[in-house]
Amino acid sequence: MEIRQLYETGVSISELARRFGHDRKTIRNALNSLVEEKQGERASRGERKKGSKLEPYKDYVKQRMQLGVLNAERILREIREQGYTGGITVLREFMKPLRPVVSAKATERYESDPGEQAQIDLGAFPYYDSHGQRRTTWAFAMVLAYSRMLYVEFIKAADQLHILQALRPCQVVVGGDPTG
Repeated sequence: MEIRQLYETGVSISELARRFGHDRKTIRNALNSLVEEKQGERASRGERKKGSKLEPYKDYVKQRMQLGVLNAERILREIREQGYTGGITVLREFMKPLRPVVSAKATERYESDPGEQAQIDLGAFPYYDSHGQRRTTWAFAMVLAYSRMLYVEFIKAADQLHILQALRPCQVVVGGDPTG
């Protein structure tokens, strides 16, 4: 109490810190907590708190949220039609604790056996030849799903013939000849 009385008479926070042997921040925090306690006493004595503009619409917002409408902007449009003049921040703060907890769904990892699955991609690589003409070569890339082994071959064109020719060295034959 003495700190507050001295402060109210005009003694600075630095001077109070010197007198009481504490840091200025400690004195400031003590003064702030005394002010908060004093405001709490006022509120408990029956002084009226300021009402929220959202107060008359809270039941409506709760009903809409129970029906699955969780978009604050949509609810804001609806209550504005009813006369609400407040902002969206107040609405969002009210809605936040009422929202259902959404947990992320776990994705089950798909595993394939060796040789069963691969991903194929084509990429274009433009360049200038020795005559200054712009040309394009294509990269055929295949990644095996099981081992993540990568095969890359540069091909002349991105057509079916060249892609099949690039696939030829990648063929895995189990127990036999690929031609017959």
